[in-house]
Amino acid sequence: MPQPRSSNNRRRGWRRLTLWLAAIAIAWLIVLPAVARTHAVREAIERNDSLGVNPTAKFYSELPGMPRVNHRIESIVEQNHQAFWHVSSERKR
Repeated sequence: MPQPRSSNNRRRGWRRLTLWLAAIAIAWLIVLPAVARTHAVREAIERNDSLGVNPTAKFYSELPGMPRVNHRIESIVEQNHQAFWHVSSERKR
């Protein structure tokens, strides 16, 4: 039967969580902006802006061609179910 966590262990867990959150906040609010101000990164940002590169992240599923790609993958898996036995059995679930 598991032993209940002592208050010492709980405090230690909260301390670790607080330290990790502080480290992430420092990196996000201080380190990354400082890196963005360096010459090399500033040049890269300006070059991408001048080329019209959109720096926002996109998931593959958001790309216009993905429904076609997904359909093609599904048809390949169906036609070659022996080669993709693991994928085929997961799709049936």
